[in-house]
Amino acid sequence: MNLSFDIGQRSRICIGPVAEWLPRLAPVTGCFVVTDAEVQRCHPSLGVAAWPVVQIGRGEACKTLQTIEEVHRRLLAAGADRSSFVVGIGGGIVTDVAGFAAATYMRGVPFGFVATTLLAQVDAAIGGKNGVNVDGYKNMAGTFTQPRFVVCDPALTATLPDREFRAGLAEALKAALVGDRTLFELIEGVSYETLRSDRELLTQVVARAVGVKVGIVNRDERESGERRKLNLGHTLAHAIEKCSDAMNHGEAVAVGIVLVAQAAVHLGRLSATDCRRIERVFEQLGFCLVSPVPMDRLLEAVAADKKCERGTLHVVLPTSVGSCEVSDLPLAEFRRLMLTVAAEKFGEKSLPNAVSRTEGAGEKSVPAFACTDWTTDKGLVVCIRPLRGAERALLTEFLYEAIHYPEGTAPLPRTVIQHPDLWRYVEAFGYGEFDVAVVAEIDGTVVGAAWVRRMHGYGFVDAWTPELCMALYAPWRGQGIGTELLRRLLDEVHRRGVDRVSLSVQRTNPAVRLYRRVGFVTWRESAEELILIRTWG
Repeated sequence: MNLSFDIGQRSRICIGPVAEWLPRLAPVTGCFVVTDAEVQRCHPSLGVAAWPVVQIGRGEACKTLQTIEEVHRRLLAAGADRSSFVVGIGGGIVTDVAGFAAATYMRGVPFGFVATTLLAQVDAAIGGKNGVNVDGYKNMAGTFTQPRFVVCDPALTATLPDREFRAGLAEALKAALVGDRTLFELIEGVSYETLRSDRELLTQVVARAVGVKVGIVNRDERESGERRKLNLGHTLAHAIEKCSDAMNHGEAVAVGIVLVAQAAVHLGRLSATDCRRIERVFEQLGFCLVSPVPMDRLLEAVAADKKCERGTLHVVLPTSVGSCEVSDLPLAEFRRLMLTVAAEKFGEKSLPNAVSRTEGAGEKSVPAFACTDWTTDKGLVVCIRPLRGAERALLTEFLYEAIHYPEGTAPLPRTVIQHPDLWRYVEAFGYGEFDVAVVAEIDGTVVGAAWVRRMHGYGFVDAWTPELCMALYAPWRGQGIGTELLRRLLDEVHRRGVDRVSLSVQRTNPAVRLYRRVGFVTWRESAEELILIRTWG
């Protein structure tokens, strides 16, 4: 079966043998191949031996801007110029890297793909989205540039391990749920073994999945509306991939789809019958549908996802088999919804309100931080204790207090703390693995707070270093309370197994001296800002 689909007049998606399609699509001269060692081992006779080859590594670890830079260098060394043509041969990682590298080499050279994995054939290689990861966050850098062609030869999937083949079926099922009930029923009606062995059936699956994606991309190429539906399950899937290497992309997508299907039932958008049907077909194909990462950790990663805009998520919800819709949900609402789903469906316990919980990052129990009194030099008694659940709202107040206003300038409006970049410091605090806070209380009134949480904010050092924020109401500054707060907090987080904490502070902020007194040193600096870090050991 030889079929082809067109995205506008720029990209042709061809289904059938590589030997028949590639000579008709690729230029006779000036081609450069980007691929990996596994593709060269499994498919040594793809008919491109005469073309110079740029080989990249394997796995998500090589899907970085550093790899793009290396591909550019090697293309340059091989003599590629603006008249050259890049052919990416491989799975989704190869096509992402090859497409992004070609789209940015000498301001862009044309390229095409030979998709060798099922996942690439039904999804990753098609549609013109080419991207790489930044600090573990999926596809944060990339382009919308269409390949001139994509060749999808189902025969090439015969060399795939079962796990990789199954991953492609997850994306095929996603396409079915987005827009092809017949495709869903086709997969639903057969076993995994049949899909693996029946080449004609597999070609039908690939063709129908491609048809769904091409149709949507033709209507919304740059993901301003309908194309968002193709992200069904991907918000949580990307979070799973960010937080753990226990699942590949397709396995994570399967979990993500089932979780949002359950959420859609809670919202009254999907029937329980259709939800169970969706779960059964994934189970039938051999997928594990339990996330390897607790929901609270996933939601931390979701907050930094590129689909989260100004505190709102574009969430794709199935509404029936073969139909879905995009709903804009505030991050806090999505958090509550998914924590409910995790508790009811997968047995995850609801997280406690207090930050001073006894669960640690692993199996060890972490004792609660004790309340202690401390007396200032002037005899003022200050209680240093954990933040109570009902006091979380105070963190927004202290976030505002933490913003430095140079002498002679008017304070920023209080609405500044609603800015998404700042709101992340307090939004849903207490759900994260390293969320810890202590407060200073005088005569029953909280006058200051210091807290840490692992996130990607202004004080970002790396994905595993929690960031700190501290503030006091103005009348209580200059009495040593902030120093004591910081010391107690740092002792507590270190006791819980944290070996370093970072923060951001304006150079002109007098608190810089305070942070230095408790052991912070400069990690990175700019004309206006210092990134400081405190380490142990």
